Amino acid sequence: MPIRPHRAEAGQATVEFALLLPLFVSCVAILVASIAVGLASLRLADTARVAARAASTSDNPRQTVESLLANQEIAHSESLDATNQFLTVSLRQKIRIPVIGIPIPSLTMSAESTVLLEGLPVLTR
Repeated sequence: MPIRPHRAEAGQATVEFALLLPLFVSCVAILVASIAVGLASLRLADTARVAARAASTSDNPRQTVESLLANQEIAHSESLDATNQFLTVSLRQKIRIPVIGIPIPSLTMSAESTVLLEGLPVLTR
């Protein structure tokens, strides 16, 4: 039976893997959390735009926004400018960052949309 010479590099790949695995997992967790925050921001901005657009054609903007956001945990406020021409809908929502096992406090996201008040559409022939 041949005797193998002792090599100083035996187990080097295992040590490198053990050192780099936590770094790789951390990078993936940060990437997932960043994507989740970005998507939540886009959803909230889109919700603000849709709510402002729907409220701009209504005779009761506050009730319209409340009915659109009834099933969601989103704080909202509506305001008119000094000339009563523009309606601004402001939304705030707390989101939790989806990182497993790491206690990260929730973030408060906000979005705002301003539209020209159009009033109720009139159907003519």
